[in-house]
Parts: sequence; structure tokens; C-alpha cells
Amino acid sequence: PAISSAQTSVISPSCPEMAKFLNPDEMTSRDYYFDSYAHFGIHEEMLKDEVRTLTYRNSMYHNKHIFKDKIVLDVGSGTGILSMFAAKAGAKHVYGIECSSISEYSEKIIKANHLDTFLIFSQEVDIYTVKPEELSFTSSFCLQIQRNDYVHALVTYFNIEFTKCHKKTGFSTAPDAPYTHWKQTVFYLEEYLTVKRGEEIVGTVSMKPNEKNARDLDFTFELDFKGQLCEAAIAHDYKMR
Repeated sequence: PAISSAQTSVISPSCPEMAKFLNPDEMTSRDYYFDSYAHFGIHEEMLKDEVRTLTYRNSMYHNKHIFKDKIVLDVGSGTGILSMFAAKAGAKHVYGIECSSISEYSEKIIKANHLDTFLIFSQEVDIYTVKPEELSFTSSFCLQIQRNDYVHALVTYFNIEFTKCHKKTGFSTAPDAPYTHWKQTVFYLEEYLTVKRGEEIVGTVSMKPNEKNARDLDFTFELDFKGQLCEAAIAHDYKMR
């Protein structure tokens, strides 16, 4: 689609928190988080993650009617790969929001792909639409043992599904699914469980943002297991930084 000259500029205001140099003693986990995305390595890993990247691309390319002439906001846009997918899928305009300094390179990448007339990049935005109570949850689970063995840890993963579109697509980050750069999160138990096939581990998992830094997550697992060879009632806290 034709874009007016007023829509061709690339905006990259500096992020206030990143404007001054911070030595390691001054850096918070939030600073470390954004700094980690300022380096090429993490973006190379994500771009080479074909399960992730191609699924995201196909969700747009196979549903171009959703993107045609729309304005798209890409929060945490990194190198701009998803923003470029959206532009090629027919978006009228794409706003990329990236707080790390990788945005300086994403502008060059977008220009090299001749998409700078579609994309505007900024480095930070405040989003107030998410309700605080939606960021915390408690969920129950029941795990059925598949073989006689020892349980040393619990593994969590997530699934991505694009269902509100004409052609549905998605992927899983489960251990038995094709590899993605997200891998899985492992929560080790202080004492292992001796289990037999057919037995069940029941419990709950609670997650909430850390009170001091909302980018950190606090987890609580409560387990109840009554097996033939072992019984245990476990409550343990974990912190994801």
C-alpha cells in the first residue's frame, strides 16, 4: 500500500534507564534483562529457531486478510523480523518497540530490506492495559507416572497457538516437541520421589511478579504424593531472575 512521507520516519528515542552507564554493582535484574537483548547472540539463537520463526511468519502470511491495511504494534521487536513479516503480510504501518540498543541495528536491517516506509521503531513504551491481578495465578495439576523411576524435578513449558484467524497454526516448547530456543524451565526438588507406573503426583503451582522487580517471577509449588514406595507433602518457593 502507498505510504505518505509523514509515515516514513524511524524514531529511536533513548531509554532513560539505559542512558547512563551502569557498573555491575548498580545494575538491577531489569537492567540485566534489557542488556542481554542488546547483544547479537540471543537474536541469532532466536532467528535460527525455525520452529518459532517460521510459525510466527506463517501465522501472518497465511492470514493476510487480518493484517491488510492494519496498524500493527510489535512490543519487544528485537531485530525487527516479526515487524517485517507483518509489513509483508499487508500491514499499513508497523510500530516496533524495543528497549535494548539492538534497535539501532534493526533500523539498518529494515532499511536494507526496503521496508523503512512501513516501520517506525521506538525504544520503550508504558502499557497500562494489563490488570495487576491478571499477572498472578494459581493452577492445579495432576501428573501420572509413566514408568518406575525417580522424580528429581518438575519441568514446565508453554504452547503457542494462533487460533483467531482463518488458518490456525502454532507450536509447543514441550521436551518431546521440536527444539526451540526457549527450551524448558526446570524446578528441582530438594528430595527426590521414588515412583511407580500409574501413580499420581497432585499439586498446585502459583506464580506472581516479584514485589521489587516486576520482571522477576516468584513461583510456589505444592505437591502431594502418596505412592507405594514413597510419600511426600512438599511446598517450595522458587525465584526466576
